[in-house]
Amino acid sequence: MEISNAIIDKVFIGIERGHLTWWIHLEDEFGSQNFGGYSLIPEYVESILKVASVSSWGDLLGQTIRVERKQRYDSITGIGHIFRNVWFRPGGNPFEGSPTWVKGKKSGPR
Repeated sequence: MEISNAIIDKVFIGIERGHLTWWIHLEDEFGSQNFGGYSLIPEYVESILKVASVSSWGDLLGQTIRVERKQRYDSITGIGHIFRNVWFRPGGNPFEGSPTWVKGKKSGPR
């Protein structure tokens, strides 16, 4: 796994392919990349806000988080709190699936 720090510089909520979806645009040492494209469900929103330690979607802008990739320059597989070992990794089909939280060495559904 490749983990780096990133700053959230854009956020998006809108309709894509007939689904209400979300995107987070991130800047890190490897450049810029989007993370998201999944259905906007309450559990995902709550997970993303917790990872960034904010209480509203608009407050995500400018927050520093960690990003996880399998290898450098790969797609982002998860985002994590900048200090705590708390991660959000959406899974499965971009329009289905449930978030996975990892705290320490334990993992599984929230």
